[in-house]
Amino acid sequence: MSINRVFMFCQFEFNRFLFSKRGIIALICYLLIWSVVLVEIVSLSADVLRSSNFSEAMRQLLGEAGFAKIIEWSVPELVFYWVVAVFSFPLLAVFSSADQLCSDKARGTMRFLTLRATRTEILLGRFIGQISISASFILISIFAVLTLILYKGESSITASALLCGTIFFHLLMMVVPIIAFMTLINTFSTSSKQTIVYFFLIIVLSYLIIGLTNEYLFADAHYAQLALPMVYWIDRAQLSLSAFNMWGIPLIQTLAFLILARIQFGRSAI
Repeated sequence: MSINRVFMFCQFEFNRFLFSKRGIIALICYLLIWSVVLVEIVSLSADVLRSSNFSEAMRQLLGEAGFAKIIEWSVPELVFYWVVAVFSFPLLAVFSSADQLCSDKARGTMRFLTLRATRTEILLGRFIGQISISASFILISIFAVLTLILYKGESSITASALLCGTIFFHLLMMVVPIIAFMTLINTFSTSSKQTIVYFFLIIVLSYLIIGLTNEYLFADAHYAQLALPMVYWIDRAQLSLSAFNMWGIPLIQTLAFLILARIQFGRSAI
């Protein structure tokens, strides 16, 4: 396997999304949406949390929602940024990584690519490229919220920057297994729309079947959720997981999905 060719596919995937017409439109929409979120939700909610009149009510509300650990952060803007980001970026990763392989297979260009690179190199390059795209979106939003914090001048920029670093790795660890799962689905889907439909069908039906099985047949059936990329999503959002569940499980899932994707990609006709 050539690291250089993996990097080339990674770079191509990154450029194809962000610097194409579709990518530029998506980036502009993303910036506009996050501008509204930061100004209308994050900034105003942070002011409410600082207010002596509504601070206790807001803390109680967030505590009942399971965000007791998040409330203790010293930067209110990052509290509400986290609440928005932890639910939005996994969904963004689903849509942005929906077309890693299927369009090339549909157009027939995948045969041309496999003449110059192995399937493993193509798979890893596209996967790492999608991680780069998601990481870029996360970093853009983090720089935006840091700019907001600096503009308001009510919190320590050093403490904010350190907390943002922690938030970045938490968000990245949430999206990486999802991207790997989308890579697996790409090996047998024929379009990006079909990939997205398959993803939500698999997730919803799997959780439904596991829940019913756990309730009526086997009490330990809930452990089967470990095979799904969005396991412990709510617990992760609340930062209430152990270190292994927070970091170990996503890494194991990612490796397992990539191995399955490579096996399926190797068997599939292109």
